[in-house]
Amino acid sequence: MDAAARLFVDRSFAGTSTREIAEAVGIRQASLYYHFANKDEILGELLEMTIRPALDSLDDLDPIESPESRLYRLALVDARALAGLMHNIGLLPRLPDIAHTPEAKAYGAARRDLLQTYSTLAISCASEAVVATVDRSQLGGIVMELVESVIGTRAESNVVSERELQNVAAACLRVCGVSNEAIEAARTAARELAA
Repeated sequence: MDAAARLFVDRSFAGTSTREIAEAVGIRQASLYYHFANKDEILGELLEMTIRPALDSLDDLDPIESPESRLYRLALVDARALAGLMHNIGLLPRLPDIAHTPEAKAYGAARRDLLQTYSTLAISCASEAVVATVDRSQLGGIVMELVESVIGTRAESNVVSERELQNVAAACLRVCGVSNEAIEAARTAARELAA
């Protein structure tokens, strides 16, 4: 997966062959086919890796009482996962040669599920002024784009600090119009949950 991720990000999906992936791993192409039917299957697994941690964390949000703390926690988990992906594979869904593949469509369905959760959480903690200005799905999209901004940060510096990740999660609450006190309470709740 590591070699395929590097090649897909550096050279493009269309510009990478299974032979090149096998050579990068140090195996024969036939051995690669033992594990994956084709390069599309590899792409599907890599795309899944970009969204699975956030989706898997949704059940962990249930015991958290405040919507602000739930949104903060989800944003933090998602941003950490995206920032830590090998070879910054969070870029893959945005690459033109991947965007129209069947694997990207499956990824898109999972991303829409995550967007639905972001939208629900964001609107549930949004101030009246924000609710009057932005509709539910737009607010969820803004929050999700803030989280995904770590992909660009990582592309520029290859590292996203824990402080930057915490700031992204806090910014998600700020765009919802959440007070500084509630943001600090959400940050504290996230720390306690992680302990």
